[in-house]
Amino acid sequence: MIQNPSRPWAGALACAVLGSTLASGQAFAAPTNFLNKPQLVSAYAPDTPWYTANIPFLEISNPQIQQIYYYRWSLLKSHIRSLGNRRVFTEFLNPMGWDQKPSNTIPDAAGFHITEGRWLKDRGPVNEYVSHWYGSADPRQYSEWIGDAAYQKYLVDSDRAFLVAKLGDMKRVYTAWNDHFDPARGLYWQVPLSDATEYTIASIDASGGADGFGGGDGYRPSINSYMLANARAISQAALLAGDTATSTDYANKANALKAAMQASLWNPTLGHFTDRYRVSNAYVQNWNFVRGRELVGFVPWYHNIPDNNTTLNSAWQHVMDTSKFYGTFGLRTTEPSYQYYMRQYRYDAATGLRECQWNGPSWPYQTTQVLGGMANLLNNYTQGHVTSTDYVKVLNQYTQQHYKNGVPYLVENYHPDQGGPIVDLPERSQHYFHSAYADLVISGLVGLRPRADDTLEVNPLIPTNPADPNYISYFALEDVSYHGHSVTILWDANGSRYNQGAGLSIYVDGIRTAGPSALGRKTVALGAPIVTPTRPEATNLAVNVSGQGYPTASASYSYSTDPARLAIDGRTWYYRDTKNRWSSFGSGNTSDWFAVDFGSARTVSSAKLHFFADDTGLKAPANYGLQSWNGTAWVDITGLSKSPVAAAGNTVNTVTFPAVNTSRLRVVFTHAPGFSTGLAEFEVFGSGVTSGSRYHLVNLNSAKVLGVSGMSTADGATAVQFSDNGTADHSWVLELQANGYYKIRNGLSNKVLGVTGMSTGNGAQVVQWADTGTADHDWRVEPADADTYRVINRNSGKLLAIANSATADGAVALQWTDTGSADQRWALAPESGLVTNRVYRIVNQNSAKVLGVTGMSTAEAAAVVQWADSGTADHNWRARLLRDGRYVFTNVNSGKVLGIEQMLGGDGARAVQATDSGATANAWKVVAGTGGAFKLVNGNSTKVLGVDQMKTTDGANALQWNDNATNDQLWRFVLNP
Repeated sequence: MIQNPSRPWAGALACAVLGSTLASGQAFAAPTNFLNKPQLVSAYAPDTPWYTANIPFLEISNPQIQQIYYYRWSLLKSHIRSLGNRRVFTEFLNPMGWDQKPSNTIPDAAGFHITEGRWLKDRGPVNEYVSHWYGSADPRQYSEWIGDAAYQKYLVDSDRAFLVAKLGDMKRVYTAWNDHFDPARGLYWQVPLSDATEYTIASIDASGGADGFGGGDGYRPSINSYMLANARAISQAALLAGDTATSTDYANKANALKAAMQASLWNPTLGHFTDRYRVSNAYVQNWNFVRGRELVGFVPWYHNIPDNNTTLNSAWQHVMDTSKFYGTFGLRTTEPSYQYYMRQYRYDAATGLRECQWNGPSWPYQTTQVLGGMANLLNNYTQGHVTSTDYVKVLNQYTQQHYKNGVPYLVENYHPDQGGPIVDLPERSQHYFHSAYADLVISGLVGLRPRADDTLEVNPLIPTNPADPNYISYFALEDVSYHGHSVTILWDANGSRYNQGAGLSIYVDGIRTAGPSALGRKTVALGAPIVTPTRPEATNLAVNVSGQGYPTASASYSYSTDPARLAIDGRTWYYRDTKNRWSSFGSGNTSDWFAVDFGSARTVSSAKLHFFADDTGLKAPANYGLQSWNGTAWVDITGLSKSPVAAAGNTVNTVTFPAVNTSRLRVVFTHAPGFSTGLAEFEVFGSGVTSGSRYHLVNLNSAKVLGVSGMSTADGATAVQFSDNGTADHSWVLELQANGYYKIRNGLSNKVLGVTGMSTGNGAQVVQWADTGTADHDWRVEPADADTYRVINRNSGKLLAIANSATADGAVALQWTDTGSADQRWALAPESGLVTNRVYRIVNQNSAKVLGVTGMSTAEAAAVVQWADSGTADHNWRARLLRDGRYVFTNVNSGKVLGIEQMLGGDGARAVQATDSGATANAWKVVAGTGGAFKLVNGNSTKVLGVDQMKTTDGANALQWNDNATNDQLWRFVLNP
């Protein structure tokens, strides 16, 4: 099972144990290779490539911890959902009535999702998820610590630019929580239900013991800890941004909140942080403490908040007390002495089974917080109440909760005294992502302690006595991506497991930098972090997360419980105990097809097929091919390149092909003999560009558009950037070629974009030329992120860029090696007739009425409505092109911009006018529709602007909705004379 290291070792390496460092200027070596990685994830084969590419690998002498470690990575992977332009993490696999539509995300456990996902080598999914919460989603549906989690992510990946870019959003969300802040008390308050913890002592007692689902408003240790942690994160992010004033401001907020928490939420009678009521009624009194200890009182340590003193640390004497929090099968959320301990109040209406409560049941959610807090306590505090043995003991107990009938299977909560699940509801509770585990193993048990400086700190939390039943005799955590370096940590008690010597050893980029030595805190100087640009996937053009409008899915046959729509909903997993797939089970055919209709022409060049196989009725097909719709018939797509070559079940099958422009794509299966085909998800990728359409190429760095110097029509004229002024040389037609590349043809000169002298060198100028068919006239348009593209020359492989990243008019376009800089990214804004700073009437295609503001109001948040064109100033909107290709529309009457109320992300949110704050909810992507009209897609919600109920009457509200291809979602821009 154990392989040799990645290079021969010449005996024991002489390394200092403390404060060792990598040689200055050393080239980074390959990671170590102690572990047989495919064997460790064999339970998830053939999906092994995802694990080997993404996760740190663990081998440990405790086989249950090892098994659940990999199960939790499979659980995380199964909860990654594609929304088309970004990926998110879900809490429940299936949609719930209380989640946020259409993403099905919930913010209460988002902090766990981020800190668990921060150890992925691919930063893309977690970055996109953080952006989701600071974009179209509502992070305040429940209490949250998303800002703090984003900072904890930075401590692992050192992606300063990403964190700093979120600073404004972090401040915005923090400020919005002022509606839950009591300035007189200096504390935040929350309803337990909105803390995601219904039926707590506060809510039950506030009802007189009759209920407890709602009510019980109080000043809680949870929300105050979260807000303090968020404030510290903002302070640190501001410091990284060089904004010392903001950094100091939020540090002061954090300090004031800490003082208030320790003065007011520490209950000296119970020796614990507890709630204080914010409500008075016949049963409870405002500002009184609740009458019992709850596990939530340990949350402050999860965020390293309390002072290190004997009084506060004494709270931990209760956690391992079997009469208090430590149950036989899990940590209790309240102590058994509480009058209503484990009383069951609530049952699921559909099944009659028990529902969620926090009056004693053991929850992985709070167990994660306690274990994280205990790791902080053992690392950063001085106390004698808990030990490393206790940490492993609780971790082992938590690990056992992950099994059902001997198989890994995590649900919502557990009985701490009798064992087994409490809430395990069908099509809801399976493989529940409401907690963390891998992070507890990496940062707690193995002891990799993330920090901001260029230092690796390791302090394993394992017992030192071999006779201890919780003893760990060996572990290897291999190839952790930390600050961009590959880190491996070995513990081998007697040296026989890995043959690297007895004790603890640390390797950085394949070089041993510490050990072997006894257990204890070790530090290694890493040197500067290595932060490589993320490469997000192209937009999934087939996904439809709402189930409304386009794209749509169809099939030659669908099994009754496996409809086609489930294979384009962005959710991909291979569990057998909860379904989310299309299948042809029962068709009786030897061949079937599955198709996607995009609703309009798209340029596509690759697809991913996630075949589901249970090897009883469903299996990957014997063969498959792709077809495109040419307007009258299906045509085979040739030149397919498949990976793997033979279709495989329960993993991704990627197929690439020469780009085609089509409105529909389908896959034709030849079934495996004796089986039907199942498809967990079908994804389609491409540029999304419509061949033959006109675009403005907008530079992300300068917000200027690509044109031709002096509006020349001559061969060799230099391409330059210029402010958007509506001249014809700013218009470019993108023409798809048979080889999958594009000709980029100027709208004025009819010449194509090329490189002077067909040069392949950096700095060669980009020019226009008569189309001669040379390779330098071909460009690959490759999606990047933020709805921008990299434009790559076929001849040189270099990117279209602007000289010296200049932002001035007339700066020359050139080609350059990809550096990830903003001047190498371009937005494609469809030519709509809009020109920056010109004034337009925005006319609805359905009603022929224009957008205006109700009552010609100039007030903030005044409703935007349609009205017969009367020539009033509120009917006029000034367009401004942004650097990402979106537009801002400013009302001429009020000076305010077109936006969405409260930046909401849901269907039906009204359009309003708002002060221009730069928020994405005030920006609109103009997308070509039908009949010469356009769709306005909100930058925050990605929903389109339409009219309430398709009304044609004056005063009907403009609002956002999923794109359902109705005429009220189409608009024309009429230039104001």
